Amino acid sequence: QGRALRTAKSLDEGLSLVVPLDSIHSISQQNEGRLVHLAGALSTSKPLFDPSYGLSIRAVKLKRKVEMYQWVEYEDSKEYEENGEIKKETKYSYDTEWKSEVVNSRNFDQEIGHKNPSAMAVESFTAVAPNVQVGSFVLSKGLVDKIDDFKQLSLSHLEDPHADVTRGGDYFYHSDNPRRPEVGDLRVSFFYAGLSGDDRRLGPADKVSVIARQRGDQLIPYHTKSGD
Repeated sequence: QGRALRTAKSLDEGLSLVVPLDSIHSISQQNEGRLVHLAGALSTSKPLFDPSYGLSIRAVKLKRKVEMYQWVEYEDSKEYEENGEIKKETKYSYDTEWKSEVVNSRNFDQEIGHKNPSAMAVESFTAVAPNVQVGSFVLSKGLVDKIDDFKQLSLSHLEDPHADVTRGGDYFYHSDNPRRPEVGDLRVSFFYAGLSGDDRRLGPADKVSVIARQRGDQLIPYHTKSGD
């Protein structure tokens, strides 16, 4: 209850003090240190690249997701009564699936015939634009962290980047036969968040609404008297 009361007080304080900005393209010294509200399209200084796959996009974040075709163990336990005692019988079954984490087959009940590689040859990663703005205002790391509405990127317009990589749908496959993958094969997909420039395929730049403290051209955290 105490926390809810503090939050309510903080929201009331913020509502009584917030200054809606007339323009996102000019910075008024009058609002220095104040809580401001603005809305507009995201912009970044340069595109994000993944040169390994010939891919670039103007966005706040670009995520490369790598999955490996691996053995997965399933456990099915049943309890039964024998001579007045409760006993447990466990059966193990194995299937192959695409997984984004390495499945440690050394922990399997039956590793023989179900062995997974110990690492992926290609790694997942997320690239983040170093400078994210709305008009003339620069977003803090905390605000950039909140831009996480990832959408999958279509790869239909891209060529196969290497001789040993094949594009199938919205995946790049490191596989001799993507339709019949083998354990250890990889598939790579891409996701983006915060489109920050008009794109003829993806549409207009994403718009955001921000309430934060103005310090110069920076949008930073605002601390209320209640402590939020």
